[in-house]
Amino acid sequence: MSRAGRRGFATIWRGIVTDAVPRADAIFNLSRTALAVVALTTDPDSLLAATEDRLHQGYRAPAMPETAAARARPVARASGSAWT
Repeated sequence: MSRAGRRGFATIWRGIVTDAVPRADAIFNLSRTALAVVALTTDPDSLLAATEDRLHQGYRAPAMPETAAARARPVARASGSAWT
C-alpha cells in the first residue's frame, strides 16, 4: 500500500474514534502501557491483557468483526486452561 493509501486508511479510522474519552477509559489504557512493559520483560502470560484498549477497540469493532470475534475467544494457555 502506498503512503498516500495508508494516510487515507488512518483518516478513516480517526473518523470512527471519538475526540473525547471517559477518564476511566484513559486511565485504563495508561495502565495497559505499564502492563505491556511487565509482559514484555517478565510475564509473557499477561501480554494479551496488556493489549486491551478501551479507546479504540470498541469503536472499531463494527468495522472489523473478525478481529472483534477473535479477541472475544478465550486463548489456550500452555497449561491447557482458558485465559479470558
